[in-house]
Amino acid sequence: MRRSGILHAELNRQLSLLGHTDTVVLGDAGLPIPRHVPVVDLAVVLGLPRLRPVLDALLETVVVEGAVLADEARGGP
Repeated sequence: MRRSGILHAELNRQLSLLGHTDTVVLGDAGLPIPRHVPVVDLAVVLGLPRLRPVLDALLETVVVEGAVLADEARGGP
């Protein structure tokens, strides 16, 4: 049993499958997702977990080769 880092078993499994140039998307419940894309749903209640703690945990776990941030995440239109 793990005591630190990402504890969510399915999230760990999907992260372990990542290779160079693969993409991870963090999105809210309204994000349209194609049927063929693996999904790890972390939702507990509306608004939880917050994006930043999930992002911070991912950044401690995987090597990020690049990033794109939506305007909405910046507080834009």
